Amino acid sequence: MSSEELLEILAETKEPLRVQPHLKKCFEGINTLDFDDAKKIQGMFSAEKEHVKFIKEIDPIATKGAVEQWLRDVEAVMSSSVRDCIDRANQALKKAASRDIWVTEWQGQAVLACSMMQWTQDAEEAMKKSGIHGLEIFYDQLN
Repeated sequence: MSSEELLEILAETKEPLRVQPHLKKCFEGINTLDFDDAKKIQGMFSAEKEHVKFIKEIDPIATKGAVEQWLRDVEAVMSSSVRDCIDRANQALKKAASRDIWVTEWQGQAVLACSMMQWTQDAEEAMKKSGIHGLEIFYDQLN
């Protein structure tokens, strides 16, 4: 991020929506924030238009123009919201009747994280059950 862009962000003390064009450079994975009519932040959108609802609403107006404060709040809530999303997706995966449907109902990052956790758990179970032979059987099942 250039000095000009940083100064432009810091100058937008009264209008949080005008920070939107700079978010891609501030936070990896955030394309835009989801503002409601009262200009409170409810969630975030990726470049692929996937939405993650924040577990806590952020009110930029309450910071009295301290852009750096509400952006720090976005960073903290972003991490905890993604973690919450992955936890909920993982619980849904365990109950899902169809993986094909589950994949379409959750954000890409949650699908990838849950799939890796499931693969690791299945691989560990195969090894505990039958060692190398168990892994060979698991490999055949995956293919």
